[in-house]
Amino acid sequence: MSLQFTIQRSVHLRRDNAQLQQLRDSARVLILMTDKIATHDQQPLWLSFDVLPETAFSRSIFLGCFPEPIFALQVNELSQPHELKDLRSFAAFASDNDIAHVFFASAIFTWQKKQQFCGICGGRNQFLSSGHEA
Repeated sequence: MSLQFTIQRSVHLRRDNAQLQQLRDSARVLILMTDKIATHDQQPLWLSFDVLPETAFSRSIFLGCFPEPIFALQVNELSQPHELKDLRSFAAFASDNDIAHVFFASAIFTWQKKQQFCGICGGRNQFLSSGHEA
C-alpha cells in the first residue's frame, strides 16, 4: 500500500511573521503532548488559536497550508476533552495526511528538545522560521 499526500509545506511563509499572523485566524492547530497526539473520536484533536492560551501562537510551529494553514503546538496540559495516542497507535487508524502532519510535527518538536543549546557557544538556542531553524 502506498501513501498519498497533499502536503504543501509553504516554506516561503516560515520567515514571514506578518503573513503567519494573518493566517492565524483561519488556522487549525494540531496538539501534541509529551510524544503523544491528542485525539478525539479516533481523529486528531484540531483546535483554533482562539481557544488556546495567548502564548500558544508564539510557541507553535507552522506545518504548511493544506489548503488551510496548519500549525502544531506541544502542551503539557489541555482543558478540551481528548485522548492521548502514541504515534504507532495513531498511525493505525489515521489518514495519510494526518500521519504526515503528526509525524512531521513530532520530528520538529523532538529536534527542538534535543537542540536546546548551541553546540559551539553553549548558549540557549532560539528557534526561528516558525520553529524550523535554530
